[in-house]
Amino acid sequence: MNSDDDNAVLPNPYATGPPTEGDDEDRALLLEILPDEDTFPTIPRTILRWTLVCSIAAIPSFVIGFTVTQGQFWGMVTGIVIFIVGYVWADLVTRSQSWRHSRQIAATLRTVYVLRLVASVILPAGMIVDMFSGMLAVMIVAGVRQFETESEFGFLSAVCTTLVQGVLLNVVLLIVAFCVFPIVRMVGRARKKRKQKKMSNDDQTPLESPSDSLSESVANPLLSSSDSDPPEPSLR
Repeated sequence: MNSDDDNAVLPNPYATGPPTEGDDEDRALLLEILPDEDTFPTIPRTILRWTLVCSIAAIPSFVIGFTVTQGQFWGMVTGIVIFIVGYVWADLVTRSQSWRHSRQIAATLRTVYVLRLVASVILPAGMIVDMFSGMLAVMIVAGVRQFETESEFGFLSAVCTTLVQGVLLNVVLLIVAFCVFPIVRMVGRARKKRKQKKMSNDDQTPLESPSDSLSESVANPLLSSSDSDPPEPSLR
């Protein structure tokens, strides 16, 4: 066999061709993906997190509902526990989805739930949101079960009212998430541009061109005479 043929460079069968104009945007999108699944918390921490979130978020509804449901404490607690189980299940199941690995989605969800917890701790704001959703939930459950008297509001009615109110509040959170996501995306892109600009400025080092050196020598005759070779000694 010919040695030149052995040393010939074979084309890469996995090459995707020359980069196109949209490749930079694709790479930028890929940078926003977190391929490492270890970024998610463990199952015990996930259960603890959603237990705290759902419990704190349910404080205003619990205060209002304790009077509306005629003291159906365990009915409301059962509804809250069902929501905690649902949140944990949804968190674990959707971890394999690509949208769960997006930094922007994670920042949006974090912002929405922080706002919800802040509104729950500040009782006036939480009371207003939960009061209207609770009234609507009672109307829906009462219309389905067709209550005739208030004494018929028992354990099952309290559980159903808590679940319906939780669904309504999650719809409100979803609307808030759609409003927050463009802001998070805009802030992320602005931060990324600033980072890229800073990196490009750090990589650019000023280089002295020959023309600049020549002009500096002409402007400074002492510098040009000192840099030139010394004259040879005369024999005279």
